[in-house]
Amino acid sequence: AKSRPRSSEEVIISVAEEGLGFQDLNVNLIDNTFRKFSHMGRINQTQLKRIAKQLKINIVDYGPHTKINEMFYNLRKQEGEYFLKDLLIIGILLGKGSYQEKASLLFQVFDETSEGAIEVSRIRNQILKSMFEHCVNSLGNLVTPALCSESLELKNKKYLDELRQIEADAIKKISDGLIADKTLRVIDEAEFVRAMCEFEMGNLLSSAGFRMYFKEVFITTPPKKVWSNPFGKKK
Repeated sequence: AKSRPRSSEEVIISVAEEGLGFQDLNVNLIDNTFRKFSHMGRINQTQLKRIAKQLKINIVDYGPHTKINEMFYNLRKQEGEYFLKDLLIIGILLGKGSYQEKASLLFQVFDETSEGAIEVSRIRNQILKSMFEHCVNSLGNLVTPALCSESLELKNKKYLDELRQIEADAIKKISDGLIADKTLRVIDEAEFVRAMCEFEMGNLLSSAGFRMYFKEVFITTPPKKVWSNPFGKKK
């Protein structure tokens, strides 16, 4: 896969993401720390504060980064806790590490029973959907007026909207590309890591690379516009 130049929208999202502070942390340290403070796949507010203190990440607004509170609020479930899975995906996508390390940790996030294999259907229905949710809706919305001009903020909203329009088609394209054998029902960690690292040269394993791939799909195969009759059906 050819390297893609970053658009102005993607550059400003990356600046906003850096406000969280994951970019200089090794993904294995992120994974180990979040798991250490979690309980039964969940993390409460006190545990999150302890994680933030240990990793020196930011979980509240500061300076121009005024949408961190909102992101974490939206990640919280009805019980006021976070799913470990959500926080790990964000950390893996933003942290430092090889594509092999990131793919391996991503697999382990969804191999909850440590059986060493997951159903192939979960790649499309859970893994890729979760990656999209956090790359686009969680991290994409971190851009604030204090970080960019009004015109760039509007361009960013349009950019994210375009990615949402292509979500289903792009996820299908990725899942079809990852699994060549359509009769395969389960996949082990080694094969998952190989597939994720070979597809688009592993670029989907960073939040920026994931979004940029979706943008390319939007450009090459734009969603069909649905025409509606403004006059309604004739009686």
